[in-house]
Amino acid sequence: MTELLSRTTHLRRLALPLVAIALAGLLQACAAAVATGGATAVSAAADERGIGGVVSDADIRAGIARRYFERQVDDLYRPVHIQVNQGRVLLTGRVSTQSWKSEAVSIARGVPGVTQVMDEIRVVGEGDLGDYARDTWLTTKVRAALLADKTVNSFNYNIEVSGAVVYLIGLAASDAEHARAVEIARGISGVKRVVSYVEVKRPGAGA
Repeated sequence: MTELLSRTTHLRRLALPLVAIALAGLLQACAAAVATGGATAVSAAADERGIGGVVSDADIRAGIARRYFERQVDDLYRPVHIQVNQGRVLLTGRVSTQSWKSEAVSIARGVPGVTQVMDEIRVVGEGDLGDYARDTWLTTKVRAALLADKTVNSFNYNIEVSGAVVYLIGLAASDAEHARAVEIARGISGVKRVVSYVEVKRPGAGA
């Protein structure tokens, strides 16, 4: 009996640190989730669309991505990039055939809430898929430059880069802010040109 009690006490001592570690991990995960959610809420609140507009656009983007995934992972879901702002959809990226390009546009137009589709998808050959690393790097540089400029609210702009061409879509606070955002993007080394689908929020327009 004494030996049994001794073993039980020993097991409890071993278990307590494991429980503590598990609880610490759980608390850390919860804290990260709260922090991420808070950051998302702050970003949405800072966006000219407002929280409701950001959430609606996210739903549309998810709907398009889901349909691409269900239709063809390698030919649509992976190569086509989707940006949505106020129901306006910008499609960029590279596909191997004109038929996939047409289907990508058709699928996007069929998703509820979509008001317009801007097709900037490029058809390229099998061995000409472009420099993905370069485009990713340019996207990072443009985003950082917009964030660093005090006259531009970077939350108002979604950025895509394809073939070293920068595509902007969003809702600018003013004509001056829009012009400055385009100027910044054009000034990034390696950018070939800038295509803007940004709209400007007019006085009295709701969020």
